[in-house]
Amino acid sequence: MKKKKRLTIVLAIIFVVMGLVVYWLRQEGIKNTISSVESPSLVLNLSKDEPQYLEVSKQEALKIEKVIAIFEGQKYQKDFVGAIGMLTLPQNQEEIGWLDHLLGNDLADTNDGNPSPRFLNKANFHLLVGYDIEKVTKKGNVFYAHIKELRVLNMVGEGATPEYEAHMQDLTFELLNNGGNYEISRYYHTNPTSIANLKYEGFVAF
Repeated sequence: MKKKKRLTIVLAIIFVVMGLVVYWLRQEGIKNTISSVESPSLVLNLSKDEPQYLEVSKQEALKIEKVIAIFEGQKYQKDFVGAIGMLTLPQNQEEIGWLDHLLGNDLADTNDGNPSPRFLNKANFHLLVGYDIEKVTKKGNVFYAHIKELRVLNMVGEGATPEYEAHMQDLTFELLNNGGNYEISRYYHTNPTSIANLKYEGFVAF
């Protein structure tokens, strides 16, 4: 009876150890996948359907999807500065002002001469969990990619204990074809409610 009980305990330990090994391997696989921004590894399987392509060739769509994959990969790794750097240069004073504001360039004087990006303060805080491209269209010379992002948001004010919630949000990319290279010109919520300039509006939380 004691031998049987001892065997049961040993088997239980083996199963636990095997389970931990499998979990560790899966986590390492996820990390390795995320580290490669060359492929859209963060795409959520929100729908089994392929994205819709309207007035866009398959080749154009694949190039656009790759640009978005790199952008979202940087956001996933909390490299918001790298992500915003993928957008085309600001075209007017309002856009320049918002870019400086988000990058925290105006805070350099109070931070030993270094910018202090605002991407993780209350108004802009969100972490990307994943995304799904729903539709890619073209109007004139502008390409539009309509996506869903699953974001984690802090729902309380500054200084309070964080309370995180997951929210699905609709966002739109506008892209331009610059000699075969697709560049993001604007990134915003499909139905924006913030006062942020539309070029960078997608970087705010809501």
